[in-house]
Amino acid sequence: YDSDSFMFGGVSATYLNNFTNKKTGDKYYYELGKVRGFRDKEYTVGTNIFGAQIWNYDYDKTPVTEINGYVKPTSLVQVTINDNEPVKLSTYAGYYTLKDMNITGDVGYIKIEEINEDGSIEVVKEEKRSLYGDRPLALERQSSIYAGVWGYQNRLFREGANIYRGFNKKVTAGAEYKYGVKDNITFNTKLTADNIYEKNQSSVYYHIPTNDALLVTGTQKNVNYQEGVTSLSGIEYVHKKDKNFKLSGLGGASVARDIREDSTKMGWTLRGTAEYSKSLEKHGWKFFKPRNASIKIDGYHSSQDFYIASSDTTSKPDRTGGKAQGSFSFNSTSVSGGYNKYYSNTNHRYEGGTIGFDEYNIGASSKIPYVGTARFNIFHKRGSNELGRNKNYNYDAGLTRSLWRGATLYAGHRQSVYDTNYKEETSMNKDYYL
Repeated sequence: YDSDSFMFGGVSATYLNNFTNKKTGDKYYYELGKVRGFRDKEYTVGTNIFGAQIWNYDYDKTPVTEINGYVKPTSLVQVTINDNEPVKLSTYAGYYTLKDMNITGDVGYIKIEEINEDGSIEVVKEEKRSLYGDRPLALERQSSIYAGVWGYQNRLFREGANIYRGFNKKVTAGAEYKYGVKDNITFNTKLTADNIYEKNQSSVYYHIPTNDALLVTGTQKNVNYQEGVTSLSGIEYVHKKDKNFKLSGLGGASVARDIREDSTKMGWTLRGTAEYSKSLEKHGWKFFKPRNASIKIDGYHSSQDFYIASSDTTSKPDRTGGKAQGSFSFNSTSVSGGYNKYYSNTNHRYEGGTIGFDEYNIGASSKIPYVGTARFNIFHKRGSNELGRNKNYNYDAGLTRSLWRGATLYAGHRQSVYDTNYKEETSMNKDYYL
């Protein structure tokens, strides 16, 4: 690889624009180059491709207080928020801004009108906004599609190919549809597909993971050697009276082929989530001032052959378990943590039987007056099956203090531990057995 010590890494770019259908008045947005793909809480697809994407909704709406624009220099602007009385704004050479408006609560409707010098009124902007986060309104339909190539790491015209040689090249496409059943209930479905059209230049072989690797990560699938079709559908619910309470459910199925095995298999997945967050600023005492608290609970299952087409990272199917996580903040202190219990290799595809995992994490930070900001983080994971067990953890503790002219002092300690023990000695685990 001496000849590739220095090389041009390629071109990665994104072009974003929009157009309006003159017949229907519908507005469409499109992106060329490195596209946005589909992103949600559980899965991210289509973000590592070079291609094109188009959608019919504004996913990045301007915050109300940042809305501004121009009208005629002699005009005034009238703004209506929700069902409140209209507010008239003065303009400067025709420029207006909502920056200084006193807006409280969520904004579900906004209307901006231009009052001309002769008293006539023209609508500048009028739109409804969801009161329940980034989701469609009741009966509203949002859709998006993309198509492109995978395996070029979002770059074209690269010099040299050594760092890309391990990637197969895929053509991939996806479609997403969102429907507002009600303002607070959203149905979402995705369909993605990919197909390998050019194999990499390295030898294709199937690597059987060692038990040591299985006890650390569980079973995995390398998406580089997979191709197939995936369907994911889910529903999200936000409580009308308390928008901090949310429920969601997801189900999916896939048909995929591993080119190393030359076999096609079906897979499926299910997930349910409940979450709640609460502002506690109204419940403070003299010396104890709570700020926020949150909790989230997940239950999930994915079969051993489930595959997410057009995905970007190593796939982790064959998981059955539950997870709980929460956070709490008060004064200048924040604490968070979570516990995840799950099982892998449940079909006993690999030696050793079902693998049970326990993992937890704790994080805390606090600002100490006249001293600095102290923090502590720990992650612990344990995996075990009939052959043995592995436990690994890492933690770090530190103190940060700002000095002068942007200088920062940091002092701390980090430590990691990796320990594997087996019940019987074999050629694969010599020196590690109990």
